[in-house]
Amino acid sequence: MASTAGASELLFQFGSDSRASGAAREVVRAAVGDLRREILSDVLLCVTELVTNSVTQPAAEPGDVVELRLLRDDHVLRVEIADRDRGVTVESARRAPGDPAFGLYIVELLADRWGVERGEQRRIWFEKNV
Repeated sequence: MASTAGASELLFQFGSDSRASGAAREVVRAAVGDLRREILSDVLLCVTELVTNSVTQPAAEPGDVVELRLLRDDHVLRVEIADRDRGVTVESARRAPGDPAFGLYIVELLADRWGVERGEQRRIWFEKNV
């Protein structure tokens, strides 16, 4: 993502539980609600899928945190969802609804770019041209 004078960054943290997806949608809507409706709709669905993916992964423990970072400039919105790297492989494939990896397929379809970074944290990100 190119840096411009109009670039901004916001960081949010949520408990890794069933309320995280709804809370993430609320903060994203408040932060970037000025986007065109179809873009905002895609972004909110991708956020929901990635946060849900994070909180439903095996080996989640009480006290785990999901981090959401929004980076925006005049042309691109980048959303990053980070959690404790539990060693779960992230791959994309055409999956059927109900399959745990189906959310990643949705992100692949709706985002302009997406990827995964591994380390102490697993960071799944997507970008949407705005």
